[in-house]
Amino acid sequence: MNKFLLVLVTIASAIAATFAHAPYQLWPLMLLGIAVLWLVSARRALAAGALGFIWGFTYFFLHLDWVHFAAGIYLAQVLLAAVLALFFAATAVIWSWLHRARLPLIVRLMAATAVAVAVEQLRGAWPLGGMPWGKTAFAVVDSPLVRLAPWGSTALVGAATFFIALCLASLFAEIRRREFSTAVLAGSVGVILIFAPLALPVGNKPTGNITLGIVQGNGPTDPGPDRALRVTESHVSASRELDLTGLDLVLWPESASDRDIRQDARALELVQAAQDAAQVPILLGTQKYFDGVRHNDYVVFKAGGVTDSYTKQHPVPFGEYVPWRETARKVTSAVDMISTDMVAGREPAYVTVGNWQIATPICFEVAYDQIVAEAVLAGAQLIVVPTNNASFGDSNEPYQQFAMTKFRAIEHGRSAVQVSTTGTSGAVMPTGLVRYQTELFVADAHTVTLPLAQDTTIAARTAGVREIIVYFLGVAGLLAALLRMPRRAAQRKPAGAGITQQGQPRR
Repeated sequence: MNKFLLVLVTIASAIAATFAHAPYQLWPLMLLGIAVLWLVSARRALAAGALGFIWGFTYFFLHLDWVHFAAGIYLAQVLLAAVLALFFAATAVIWSWLHRARLPLIVRLMAATAVAVAVEQLRGAWPLGGMPWGKTAFAVVDSPLVRLAPWGSTALVGAATFFIALCLASLFAEIRRREFSTAVLAGSVGVILIFAPLALPVGNKPTGNITLGIVQGNGPTDPGPDRALRVTESHVSASRELDLTGLDLVLWPESASDRDIRQDARALELVQAAQDAAQVPILLGTQKYFDGVRHNDYVVFKAGGVTDSYTKQHPVPFGEYVPWRETARKVTSAVDMISTDMVAGREPAYVTVGNWQIATPICFEVAYDQIVAEAVLAGAQLIVVPTNNASFGDSNEPYQQFAMTKFRAIEHGRSAVQVSTTGTSGAVMPTGLVRYQTELFVADAHTVTLPLAQDTTIAARTAGVREIIVYFLGVAGLLAALLRMPRRAAQRKPAGAGITQQGQPRR
């Protein structure tokens, strides 16, 4: 295959992989995208790394279409995609070595899977706290593979997705080599593994119910004067449409009151009026300013004031704070759109309301396995994801985030709610069944009764040790590639390659 066509195939497969994610949710395309990346990595390391970078850049630039809305400049989207693409470049380089390694096919595919999952986990943790958005597991939330989530969270679901994709790629490669028995075996294993998780149960034994009023105020998104108060007013207005029958709690989103209701008299007056009308506690997002910085808080408001709060642990770099501000300002003045940096809280992501404990990962925090697991292990019976999507325009970000909320519901066997300022908001049962979901940029107030649960899943209980295991297996996969490389490997053709450097099948 000539170089130009090879690049086109790589780009096309990365584009296909983006359509696996919400709102399109064509999950088989993720298998296709990974399979092609494995096949094109069957070249010398430098070429494989370049193709991996091209694949990763295409994938992230399209998947993170919302970055330029939030940052106000396309350069931010380009730079973020380029940084994240380096992780796929590293994966492709190691895969190139594995193609040449003197290993049985099954061992080679297992090692390649271990490396891919470890690199993906590293991307979600580093640098600057990482960027787990775009994880493979979130693309297959509507597939049978998501039933593995209670057993191993994004790591196990991602591993299954990678391994199946590599098996299907090997089907193609072995047919080209005329190794038909191996091809049938690889293809059969891949297909069986896609549907095998259907035998696994999802959900948890309910311990009770809770009736929630979920409010999407759709307040103004313009930066005009008193915008924060107008956003709060919009949520007060939308709350009037709630059915109050049997209501236990009202949920407002992140930034429902960017004026701190603990300090601002007018903001407090508005929230108090809504609480007086509902006669139940309101959970809402607000900001706390101090010493030139701020906290992003989600608070419990009852008659008399705030009774509990959670402070966001994982502010988003360049979205909620600006690292190396002076240096970044030399690149673009857009950094000053964030005038006050957000600093991180240190407590687990949950609040207590009476006898209920509720996990409250704020916005992007739903993408982080540990943050949600820690709250569930602390006793949270329900997951609530408050978010402010007003800055993301009509991009795919709100739908991508809702897919993660759905994933967490299945992973932890908990009902999960996403509540947004401008959408999308919705509720998910512990089985992954979506009870309802709003459109973008509409006001909505919905009352829904959801089951509560207390039991914890294996995924929650093993969250800490699982990270160590993933890195250990990734290093093992890397060592397998390095230690089993034949001498003078650069002069040999890759073993089991599907698309060779000359574009001809091996015989």
